[in-house]
Amino acid sequence: MSQKWLLSTVTFALTAGLLLLLYSSRRVEVRARAWPQGLVVGEPLHYADSTSPAHSWHWEFGQGNSSLAPRGEFYYAHAGTYQVRLTVDGQHQRLFTITVRAPLRRDSTIRLLAPAEGYQGEKLTFQLFGAPANKVSWKFGETKQIDSHEATAFYAYTKPGTYTVELTTDVTARPMRKKITILPRYSSFVQPTDTTVEDILWRLRRIAKGQQVNQHYTYLLTHYLCNEANAPVVAGSAPPSDFYSYCMNLQFDPGWIIDAVAVETDTTTDCTAKLVVTQHKND
Repeated sequence: MSQKWLLSTVTFALTAGLLLLLYSSRRVEVRARAWPQGLVVGEPLHYADSTSPAHSWHWEFGQGNSSLAPRGEFYYAHAGTYQVRLTVDGQHQRLFTITVRAPLRRDSTIRLLAPAEGYQGEKLTFQLFGAPANKVSWKFGETKQIDSHEATAFYAYTKPGTYTVELTTDVTARPMRKKITILPRYSSFVQPTDTTVEDILWRLRRIAKGQQVNQHYTYLLTHYLCNEANAPVVAGSAPPSDFYSYCMNLQFDPGWIIDAVAVETDTTTDCTAKLVVTQHKND
């Protein structure tokens, strides 16, 4: 064999070996996912790998837990930020950052809506706002007993003073409380007759349903409000508005259900000075 032929053979072998070495050591792209990257304790973390070729997998979840499966689910027991690491075929890796939040308390959306101040003898409205509850009990502080089991409750204090309103439900960890100050009877406040309240309630419900709106609006304005279209109306937790704007909102924002009405009357004119309306949206 000539020296030239031997040199060519050696050169070919070295070149082939170098190419083989480069091929075997090339970086493999790890095709993997871990999602969602933000979750709550108790929700599953999904993980999956589709790297090709791949023969072995090692998932590490940051809590001392691991998996040798290419895909699956994992549940974190504690809130925190974790580094999830996947090792494919013992050498190729990919990292994921997962944020785990503590679960929200079920009662975090529950609120007690109540006035901070009222008058002796005034019918006040108290509401449970937020998640629905099957069991509700109100204590308004004037007596030691439960005063109501309704989500929306009404109560009139017989004596002035500062009281603690207490709301207990089956979806709250502990009772919710709020202070309320009851002032001596307001001289211009007169508890209206049941007939007056029922008539106003009936007509507001017709307006809310779009039935003879102008007729009922005009009747209420002339018979009870002494043509004062700017008379204040307090409806639920919404900001106070004037009577005209309130009725127009009932007409053009359909779906409101009128639950109850309380009325303040000016004794000097016998006019309705203020309406307090309890209502909810029919979704």
